[in-house]
Amino acid sequence: MRQIKVRGKSLITRNWVYGTYIEGYIISGFLDATSEYITIERWEPVDPETVGQFTGIKDKNGVEIYEGDPIIASWGIKYNKEYKPVSIYKGVVKFGEYEQDGSGGEYGGAKVIGFYGDFHSGADSDEKFAELSSWAYEKEQSLLKFDEIEVVGG
Repeated sequence: MRQIKVRGKSLITRNWVYGTYIEGYIISGFLDATSEYITIERWEPVDPETVGQFTGIKDKNGVEIYEGDPIIASWGIKYNKEYKPVSIYKGVVKFGEYEQDGSGGEYGGAKVIGFYGDFHSGADSDEKFAELSSWAYEKEQSLLKFDEIEVVGG
């Protein structure tokens, strides 16, 4: 079974804290437990707006990617030199239902649930970013599609 890990910004230190989210708190470290009680090592109040789940994916620098992270994602980097259509996207990691379209907008996409990039701008290898307003099918894409992802804040 995979571990479900979350993080949130502490209301006390404003630093990230990691563990399990329960009603406004991140808890971590169980010191003792019986059928009657649990002793928790850390019980930290967090800003609920900052809480995000770990995607299970690390970026190109080995940084864990969480829901809510701003990212730059690209595909086509690993193609050979003669055929190198690089596409680069800027956006935020989200979790939920989205429409995955692999047809380039030709057909309607399939409804999918999971972690995805909610992208607001894109570019080719020239890195001249533009709004994705005319390319609606590119706005929501699975994180697994990309050759490289980099967390650029968070």
